[in-house]
Amino acid sequence: MSIARFSVSRPVAVTMRIAALTLLGLVCLYRLPIDLLPKVDIPTVVVVTSWPNTAPQEIETQITRPIEQAVSSVPGLYNVSSNSQLGQSSVRVQLDYGVDVNQAANDVLQFVQRAARSFPNDPNIQNPAVFKFDPSSLPILIYGVSGIDDPIRLRTLLDNEISPLLESSGGIAQVNVTGGQQRAIIVDVDPEQLAAYGVSLSTIIQRLRSENISIPAGIAADGQKEFTIRSIGYFQNLDDARAMPIGSFQGKNLTLGQVANIRDASQEQRIFTRLDGEPAVAVSITKQREANTTEAVKNVEAKVKEIEARYPGIRFGKSYDQSGFIEKSIGELQETAMIGGILAVLVIMFFLRSLRSTMVVALSIPISVISTFALIYFMGFTLNTISLSGLALATGLIVDDAIVVLENIYRHIERDKRRVADAAVSGTQEILSAVIASTFTVMIVFLPLFLIKGQSGQTFTQFAFVVIFSLGVSLLDAMTVVPMLASRVVKEEEVEEEAHPELRVIRGKKIGPLTRMFDAFGRFFNRLDASYHRNLLWAIRHRMWVIGGAIAATLIVLPLVPMIGSETLPKSDTGDFTVRVRLPIGTGLETTYDKMMQI
Repeated sequence: MSIARFSVSRPVAVTMRIAALTLLGLVCLYRLPIDLLPKVDIPTVVVVTSWPNTAPQEIETQITRPIEQAVSSVPGLYNVSSNSQLGQSSVRVQLDYGVDVNQAANDVLQFVQRAARSFPNDPNIQNPAVFKFDPSSLPILIYGVSGIDDPIRLRTLLDNEISPLLESSGGIAQVNVTGGQQRAIIVDVDPEQLAAYGVSLSTIIQRLRSENISIPAGIAADGQKEFTIRSIGYFQNLDDARAMPIGSFQGKNLTLGQVANIRDASQEQRIFTRLDGEPAVAVSITKQREANTTEAVKNVEAKVKEIEARYPGIRFGKSYDQSGFIEKSIGELQETAMIGGILAVLVIMFFLRSLRSTMVVALSIPISVISTFALIYFMGFTLNTISLSGLALATGLIVDDAIVVLENIYRHIERDKRRVADAAVSGTQEILSAVIASTFTVMIVFLPLFLIKGQSGQTFTQFAFVVIFSLGVSLLDAMTVVPMLASRVVKEEEVEEEAHPELRVIRGKKIGPLTRMFDAFGRFFNRLDASYHRNLLWAIRHRMWVIGGAIAATLIVLPLVPMIGSETLPKSDTGDFTVRVRLPIGTGLETTYDKMMQI
């Protein structure tokens, strides 16, 4: 039994297949994460080393170069670049596409640990941090928080209480707090007192590290019970720090308070944040890699409302929101795709000149589009501008097979005077191989997108998958749904009357305005067809003119090719802008702050 005959004789099976794919697509649609672009794995590992208050020249020679030399032998290395600035070294290790980034990060870590042995013997040098570059690690939300006049109290509240609350929001990976003033216990050492008592600065540093600690002290047994013991030696107040012994002088204990002034203050502020002209603290929020950006933002906004209710004096001001641009872009693309589908249906209706036939063909659009959402979900893709662009493009291609099959069914009814059910089977079976071949030809056009390497390949793979799958579903619909619906919707009388409008008058049928409009379009298309025949005859008789004109048109535009720019993705306007001001090297922090306030 052919697939067309099966579809006509088994309408329930075909209907259930449609319902299953459509229902599965709808369920997957509501579970799809929404993002601006597809997830891209960039094979880059970054090594960051901090050495506070050290000149860039020292960072370059003592830290950056040893790391560069160490990571130059990492397997799959493509390029190494570095940046040395005041107090920090950053080495970027770029790998070939296809390299396992996780394994490469482990290799880089091992090489960096070897290079760290040659670092200067300075306790201020922090251990190198090795991490993979991930585009999803960029902030999705940035808030400016104000409302408390004391900058130390505000920063402490954000670090200790508010940040954990924000991190508990669904889909949030990390919350970073910058700006404000961080509380610190400052030890102002008097050099003259150190010299008088014969104490070195390194001795004080060592004593502070060894005294202000909490360490395990073993396990104590009491009958059938055991207790874990810790020796807690943290300073409880400033007096504890002042009474800390640092040595002896002339047979008496020497305390820290005798050689230094200890005060509860803040670290030197090097980062200033202002919100609407008022001092504030910046809070940047990063989502988890697999999280839905818009859902994560909604979760954070709900949590912010709870925080503002719990802390009435706190005021959150949003300075950046990635979800707004994503929602607007996705919404406009969805609207464009829907308009395209509606226009396609209208054009089909005016060409077929039958509401019943238009319904048979138009059903292919929602069935194929909704079914494709299941592929997007199970492939781990997101609903983004690329995947939706593939759907928008496929909308115009989906109906091609259905139109061809339906037109051939009409031809069998009109020419061979067959019953509708028989015409649906014979008409579909007659052009089945041609429809399959033409659809596969279109699919193959998108196969080279799977061969593209790098970031572009990862981006446009979703585009190719979406188009190919939607065309495959439309081909299945053309072979099953169209003949099944045609056998039950199309009427033989309507086919005859469409070919011979005068039969409506003979049969005494009432001709409505829609029928008159369709008949007018039919006459217009007949004249257009006749005109095409005349032009085609002229083109066949003047082959050299046609070929020469095509070649000339091609040669004329060839010089314009080098003038066309190239880019991975088109430019977009997110509605945000950033102003960067760079002052001469060596400009003081206070001068920089004053200039920024003027700007």
